[in-house]
Amino acid sequence: MKKFTKILAIMCVLAAFLFSFTACETVEPGDAEVTVSVVATDFDKTFTVFAKQVKTLEDVLKALAEKDKNFTYTGSSSEYGLFIESICGKKEEGAYWMVYTDNRRADSNGVYNAFEEYTYEYSGKTYYSCAMGVSSQGVTDGEHFVFVLEVYNA
Repeated sequence: MKKFTKILAIMCVLAAFLFSFTACETVEPGDAEVTVSVVATDFDKTFTVFAKQVKTLEDVLKALAEKDKNFTYTGSSSEYGLFIESICGKKEEGAYWMVYTDNRRADSNGVYNAFEEYTYEYSGKTYYSCAMGVSSQGVTDGEHFVFVLEVYNA
């Protein structure tokens, strides 16, 4: 009986170890049509791009800038990924770009890609604040992102 218990314990540990690898969701690159809206003072413009082999929102921004001369962005790299500084030439002192999505979803671990508590109403629809930066935010086909230039509250 002790041998059976020992084998069962080893199998449980092995199963838990293997499960820990399969439970982590990874976003595979794929083709997607993604809409990006940009909202700033006196500015509201929407762009749509069909991008091949995109994995993150940063990939979508690169594809959009390549395909549409009216869409531009600047940013700086950090240990956390790309920090957006301007979009379509819009930039303001004391302001930052907030990113919202219409596709709030959970991964296999129950972790959501966007916060339910922080929302933005745009064109009669509710958008959720992205939980990750543009370098990490995954994208799905048909997803709509809204970039909003928001001023810091003093």
